Amino acid sequence: MHRLKRLALALLIFTLAGVVTIVEWPEYARPILPASAAALLPPALPLEKPIRDVHWLDQNWTKADSAWFHH
Repeated sequence: MHRLKRLALALLIFTLAGVVTIVEWPEYARPILPASAAALLPPALPLEKPIRDVHWLDQNWTKADSAWFHH
């Protein structure tokens, strides 16, 4: 009976580790999953583009109001 509990616990931990891997890192899980299961994963996010310029719209705020709002 004790051996069965240990086996069940090990199976539960292994299953939870698999679920966490799929949820947190789908790009690593996709190659090892069957195609039907991999199709259910979200698509990969696009690469982040660097921000070159910041444009502030005129909202009739003073510089102090703008600084307070953004910080």
